[in-house]
Amino acid sequence: MPTGIYDHHKTKTPLYTKESNEKISLARKGMKFSEEHINNLSKSHMGYEVSEETRKKISQLNKGRKKPDDFGKKISKARIGMKFSDKHKENISKAAKGRVGWNKGAGQVNCLNCNFVFNRNSIGNKYCSKKCSSQVLRGENHPMWKGGITTQNKLERVRFQQTVQKQVLERDNYTCQICGERGGKLQVDHIQSWLEYVELRFSMDNCRTLCMDCHYLITFGKPKPKEIKTWGHNFKYRKEQTWI
Repeated sequence: MPTGIYDHHKTKTPLYTKESNEKISLARKGMKFSEEHINNLSKSHMGYEVSEETRKKISQLNKGRKKPDDFGKKISKARIGMKFSDKHKENISKAAKGRVGWNKGAGQVNCLNCNFVFNRNSIGNKYCSKKCSSQVLRGENHPMWKGGITTQNKLERVRFQQTVQKQVLERDNYTCQICGERGGKLQVDHIQSWLEYVELRFSMDNCRTLCMDCHYLITFGKPKPKEIKTWGHNFKYRKEQTWI
């Protein structure tokens, strides 16, 4: 490559070869920064804020990246025996000042939904059970509410799965109506299209039980590729022995 100044982000050429990176990594192994150097690094980053544009670029670069399986173990191992300096402890203490501890307010309280007295283990627990919290924290009362963006089609599919799907599976004895396979990966198929025949969506006569492979075959007119493990709406999976 000719000598000169290159923009590596545009040319997409690495700054160093793989061999050079390995040599640099070996040379830096066990290297420790002096206290003065650490202080200088800390001062240089003090008050530094990353721009929104930079955040987006970092996010795009990390998109799809997977951390190695032993990533967490390596970090844990590296931190064994690590001790914070007195100054660092003081900074943590200052940052936490005024915060309410996670276990403050624990004890017997009344559920905000059913008024049942229960023992809560942290200040965040306001309901005695998930059932009670789900009855209250729904719709506009839920902290994650975004103004009702769920489509009508999705709501209809959820309602179908909670009602008609089970009835169709029981009627067909959990058996694929094309190949005769019983149990396994079963789905409920609409004979007349879900999208085109809205009035027949909840009609039992318009529904039948199919295995995933048969459902894929009649939908696309070709066998399901081996790399596709799970496909389709109205999906119901149980181990084969469940149906015996």
